[in-house]
Amino acid sequence: MLTFGTPDPRVLDVVGTVVERLEQDTGVPPSAVMVVGAHARNIIHSGLKHSTSPRATDDVDLALALSGWDAYLPVTTTFPRSGDSDIRYRVGDIHVDFMPFGPALEDPPGVVTPPPRKEGWTVAGFQDVYGCAQDVRLMPQGDTVRVPSPAGYTALKLRSWADRAIRHDIKDARDLALACHWYSESDVVHDELYSTPHGKKLLEDHGFDQDLAAVGLLSAQVASILSDPVKTDLATDLRGSDRDLLAREFTNASALHWSEDRSRRRSIIDTLFSAFA
Repeated sequence: MLTFGTPDPRVLDVVGTVVERLEQDTGVPPSAVMVVGAHARNIIHSGLKHSTSPRATDDVDLALALSGWDAYLPVTTTFPRSGDSDIRYRVGDIHVDFMPFGPALEDPPGVVTPPPRKEGWTVAGFQDVYGCAQDVRLMPQGDTVRVPSPAGYTALKLRSWADRAIRHDIKDARDLALACHWYSESDVVHDELYSTPHGKKLLEDHGFDQDLAAVGLLSAQVASILSDPVKTDLATDLRGSDRDLLAREFTNASALHWSEDRSRRRSIIDTLFSAFA
């Protein structure tokens, strides 16, 4: 499984500020926090030692692994709400989406209805991804939060794409392209492809196309993270998603050798989906 190293401390500053306030004001411990969304992307990108910078973001998305709704209610009463989603709050001057999850909160599994929301919110795969997420230390306080592995991040992005693409919401396409870039450019992945039996099989299956084999490894690792019900639901939804729409937006400035060619992008996407065929 591809992992990332220590990120630049600067990409953790905003998250650290929010997590410190969250613990002080509501009692939610840092160990219950999993960073998701754009800040998770930027942390992973930095930890993989890429020199380019992904898109900046002012908002923070935090998933909270909680034992029950009593642990979440202080969030709703402590911080002022922001916007109309009923999961976004303002922590100081930072807008934060809090997404609680856990067996006691999800009904049915993969769906939560955090008060004061009246409609369910999808958290499918969060428990699986949290279980194999990496610990990242926040400085200077020294607290540790969880950040998805590159494959875990991709799993959440695939789930998000499958949900949003129905509404022609394309915001996840570039993030998925970036995740494929992480694998196609990783020396660790290349070593696995050329030095292990399953890696050599991937190279053979993809005509010794190193980029496709790397994305095939990503697809397999994403599938290995997810529990069977989550994987089955995702596979069904991905089969029904518009791959041509994804290919149109599946671009990454760091991977111009394939992202400028739509047919090549489509091949990468088909490979990314291959473990869910």
